[in-house]
Amino acid sequence: MATATMPNFRLFKVPLTAASTPQKDFIGNVTWQPLSPQSVASFSAVCYLTALKLSRMYLGTNFPIGLIESAYGGTRVVRNSKWKFGHA
Repeated sequence: MATATMPNFRLFKVPLTAASTPQKDFIGNVTWQPLSPQSVASFSAVCYLTALKLSRMYLGTNFPIGLIESAYGGTRVVRNSKWKFGHA
């Protein structure tokens, strides 16, 4: 990721905010960022690898691709699922 530079790719990170009702917009100034070593460092690795795959599939084309990360971590998977993990 240290050499990540793709001028046609843009990253959008949905801010982590809590609300008791659905929201129509984001709080604060949220913008698309060009893909660079700095912007991709804290972005989803899966999104980054998807960008790499797309860039190889469509090599030579010049169309923009937007990658959106909407992730809210910090909770245990086991707690939020009905399946029991760790049992054979």
